[in-house]
Amino acid sequence: MAFIGFLSYRNGMRANFKGKSIGLYAFLTIVAFIVGEIVGGLVVIFLFCRDLIHIASAGNPKAIAEMQEQINQAFAQNSFHSITVELFGIGGYLLIRYIIEQMPEKSKPKVPLWPDNENAQ
Repeated sequence: MAFIGFLSYRNGMRANFKGKSIGLYAFLTIVAFIVGEIVGGLVVIFLFCRDLIHIASAGNPKAIAEMQEQINQAFAQNSFHSITVELFGIGGYLLIRYIIEQMPEKSKPKVPLWPDNENAQ
């Protein structure tokens, strides 16, 4: 949870530098991270745990509980699955970061290199 907070803080600061709302882009980062993890979980389940899914028994609560237990065991036995889910979450953060980076910077007032002094000789 602290990791998501740190990533959202970083994107919020990037948005602030561009003249946008910190809270909005921090919230969008959290949402994109969670959606990325959900998509990553689905990818792992449907690609790597394909043999554990039994669509025909989807109406049977006992079969669903058994599938959930097998999928949990597959995640516990192979850390690659969990890492893949986290990387999809980081991809959500990077998507928001890319969107922020593509925004134009807010206009900064021009500061003269030296003060205008008419009395200077």
